[in-house]
Amino acid sequence: MIMDTKAVATRDQRASTVAKVLVEEWFYRYGVPTRIHSDQGRNFESALIQQLCAMYGFAKHAPPHTIHKEMVTFSYNTTIHQSTGESPYLLMFGQEPQLPIDFLLGRVGEPTEGRVDHWVQEHQRRLQTAFDGARVRLKVAAERRKERQDQLPLPKMDPVPVRGHCEELPVPTQADTPISTIYQRRQGVG
Repeated sequence: MIMDTKAVATRDQRASTVAKVLVEEWFYRYGVPTRIHSDQGRNFESALIQQLCAMYGFAKHAPPHTIHKEMVTFSYNTTIHQSTGESPYLLMFGQEPQLPIDFLLGRVGEPTEGRVDHWVQEHQRRLQTAFDGARVRLKVAAERRKERQDQLPLPKMDPVPVRGHCEELPVPTQADTPISTIYQRRQGVG
């Protein structure tokens, strides 16, 4: 996939800084590219690749990692959601991202030759299929939630551990119940 150009301001051009920007601004948003082209020298490229390997834990002595919001967000966006049956990434880009594990397992192939208009048509078809499927699954999930909400109301004066529109009952001791405060509804809820 060819991406638009993106500029990111950095304090310096060290390999560690560039690697961090690539991971946080590109990999966690768009997936890991099959190639990285640079006009920098071999020393820079070598240091950059070493830094990327260290960040992903490919090196023997990788530094301890802390969880960044970008990593968590990327994980969330590339996980299939129960209600849609698709990942937000797929619904946004029409394809799943290339993950570091894909490279380790050899699942990433070379880009294929072809006409751009064929790729665009196929991409639109994939997006439409994903949208249609997500729309159907969201409707089913909404119907299930409504069914649960519309179940028979709880009977009046049934003690429940809730707050709001209730009169408080005497608080039993903790030995009597695991709930520290019990409320009683004035009328049935449903």
